Amino acid sequence: MVEPTVSVGVMLSVENRHGTDYIVVRVMRREDEARHPLNISFGMFQEYGDYADLILDGFVTDRDHKFIANKPCFYDVTSVEIDRAKKMAAVLTKIQKQMIKDSAGEPGDVFASFCKAIGAKWAVVQRDERRGGSLADHQWSWMSVTEGRNYLRRMIATAEEQSAA
Repeated sequence: MVEPTVSVGVMLSVENRHGTDYIVVRVMRREDEARHPLNISFGMFQEYGDYADLILDGFVTDRDHKFIANKPCFYDVTSVEIDRAKKMAAVLTKIQKQMIKDSAGEPGDVFASFCKAIGAKWAVVQRDERRGGSLADHQWSWMSVTEGRNYLRRMIATAEEQSAA
């Protein structure tokens, strides 16, 4: 049996948390040009397993209508042993060093540095608005990391405009 070719990329989405819409960049994997992204599990798919639960996210404040909290983190982690904690710290340190090297401050530049640090080859967004089901049940738009950065900038601009309205 031939092992599938696996690549890493990011999925851009909006998630509502406690009444606030967060713009989320979630690390995902893709096998052999599949039509849908796949989640990453720690301890599995060893090439990218350290990126399980890794996101870059932020939100637009109600007060000044600006996008804030654009930092990488591990989100919705269910359990962490010492080995995983060390790997998580190493991943965050790697990303932070890349952001410093790139002088990334603007959200699109932070996105690009984040993608560079993890070796992302693509970005993807869900085209349909259906909720639920598996990732395979949805329609996806694939793009380059550069196109993903521009898409993220448009998502932020739209959220800021809606917040100010």
